[in-house]
Amino acid sequence: MNYELDITRRCNLHCPGCDRLCNIVNDPTSDMTLDDVASVAEQINEIDTGQGNITVMGGEPTLNPLCLEICRYLKSSMPRMKSFSMSTNHSDNDMAGRVAALGFHVRMDDGSDDVAKVARNKVNKHCAFLMSPSELGLETVYPAGCWIRRDCGISIHKWRGSLVWNWCGAGTSLCKLLRREDLLKPSLKELLKSDYGAYMNDVCANCMYMSRSKIMAKDAPGQVSECFRQGLDCINEYVKEVCGCKKEADALLTRDCDEKRRELTVWTTYHKDSQVPEYGLAEDDHHVLFASHRDAPLRNINYMNPVWSEMVTMWYVYHNGLRSDLVGFDHYRRRISPSRMPSDGECAIFNTMALGDDTVYGQYNSHHNKCDMDIALGILDRRYGKGNPYSRHILSSHKFITNCTFIMKWQDFERLCEFMFPILMEFTQTAGCGMNVESFSAKARRDFPKETHNMVMYQRRVVSFIAERLISAYIATHLRYYK
Repeated sequence: MNYELDITRRCNLHCPGCDRLCNIVNDPTSDMTLDDVASVAEQINEIDTGQGNITVMGGEPTLNPLCLEICRYLKSSMPRMKSFSMSTNHSDNDMAGRVAALGFHVRMDDGSDDVAKVARNKVNKHCAFLMSPSELGLETVYPAGCWIRRDCGISIHKWRGSLVWNWCGAGTSLCKLLRREDLLKPSLKELLKSDYGAYMNDVCANCMYMSRSKIMAKDAPGQVSECFRQGLDCINEYVKEVCGCKKEADALLTRDCDEKRRELTVWTTYHKDSQVPEYGLAEDDHHVLFASHRDAPLRNINYMNPVWSEMVTMWYVYHNGLRSDLVGFDHYRRRISPSRMPSDGECAIFNTMALGDDTVYGQYNSHHNKCDMDIALGILDRRYGKGNPYSRHILSSHKFITNCTFIMKWQDFERLCEFMFPILMEFTQTAGCGMNVESFSAKARRDFPKETHNMVMYQRRVVSFIAERLISAYIATHLRYYK
């Protein structure tokens, strides 16, 4: 079987006749997470014997901040699949190139070589998707079989906070328009058990793709069939509500000191509410307090605390694009106060540790599980080649930049995150932990069976320990640093 994985339903184009309704609905909750994708892969692997195709789509898939990590996970976790591809509108060629380097066939929508041509082509080629051939009395070909289902495959996307499965991508939109969300199934097994013949009668008869005499979007601007109007109103009400919540969340992040924070924002991580009064934590013109242990507005991985520790804050700032000219991170017990603000290519740090005759690698092995650092080094070697500067720093440097505490230019922070987070994601998969707190607890108990409970809980934070060494290696390799 073939599968279309819509990893987001957001899009930066508004093409008439979009069968995902991206020209009408820009759903900010439709981005899949790695947990969502892991669930999809597990379900397909359980049922499908292989020789199928996985197509990563949208919306525009590169708008999902996890696009690269998702594609990497699919490729590594679904070895029986015949091929992997991504369909994009060419708006992010850099990301498209990175996905292609993973072994994906990256095809530009409509075969065009730039986003403007894609938009123009879709105006000419898209059907009037919001017009029902059944309501218009047009003859359809759907009883003979649907080429979309055959060629494109089963569709999976995120709707109302959950994964839904359907016989095709266009069908998912029709189910919403017809107010038949009962036909959107919560799992692959449920979909395969459902009555496809009844589905065709209820849904496919209203699909303009199946009409013998198609009406094109350019010939019917703004027209909506009556049978779709109530469903369209329901969709818009839901997204309006979601976007309203998002605006409230955004407002929390831009309150009071917005202009000053665009120059410098230092994100201070704390892990318990009691730490705020205990350590005298307070926000000011440049400091934002971030509670890693509670759910946060916008996209977050706070549920991974305490095992990802301060990394949840960096992930949050990076993946939500909370830009400021200078961005910094410190900790409720370690507040950074540099002698001056860094310029391009510079980084203000909290501290370095002189290791004497020891190395970053040796120091890690003395305090944590050596196998974990060996996994991280293996990932670095595969990605950057044997003898790469990051591995050299870890294996041979006698100085360690500690505490994941620094201030740097936003563009330098972006490059750091582009380097670090894919490695951390791959590490969690290789170590068999995934994005699951309990799996990290079980790993710590296996790795340190004779240690006290408190030490085992401490060792759950392996991702943050690895990240601390990766940050040290990146800063030492690429930036001029000072206290």
